[in-house]
Amino acid sequence: MWLVEQRLKRVHGVRRVSVNYSTQRAHVGWDDNAVKLSALLRTIAAVGLRAYPFDAAQRTALRRKEQRRRLFELAVAALGMMQVMMYAAPVYFAAPGEIAPQFDSLMRWASLVLTAPVVIFSAHTFFRSAWRDISHQRVGMDVPIAL
Repeated sequence: MWLVEQRLKRVHGVRRVSVNYSTQRAHVGWDDNAVKLSALLRTIAAVGLRAYPFDAAQRTALRRKEQRRRLFELAVAALGMMQVMMYAAPVYFAAPGEIAPQFDSLMRWASLVLTAPVVIFSAHTFFRSAWRDISHQRVGMDVPIAL
């Protein structure tokens, strides 16, 4: 959010900028004769974020859509985690030599097969944000999470 504020403050015609991360709002005061709203939106897009003029109905719809998507991602991650633990528990709790090597290998491969979609689907938000940060030559919190 600091980067968005700094970039907008550099735009000629911008008088004041305040970005609030928790509400996902930016309050910008500018001179219409010096700069247009489209230029401000392009400046924010150059940082790697999307911005829209405030519309309460659209904001509510976008928030609900994102909440449903995140809940679905969480459900997929939880289901995948439970299934992987079903394969991992016998390996952890078995005494040495109690599980035949071929079954031990099978459980590890099954865990990998179940984990890959979870990582790809449920964590893609972190990967996308990390890639955006790296492509804009900065390191945000999503980069270490993705690594």
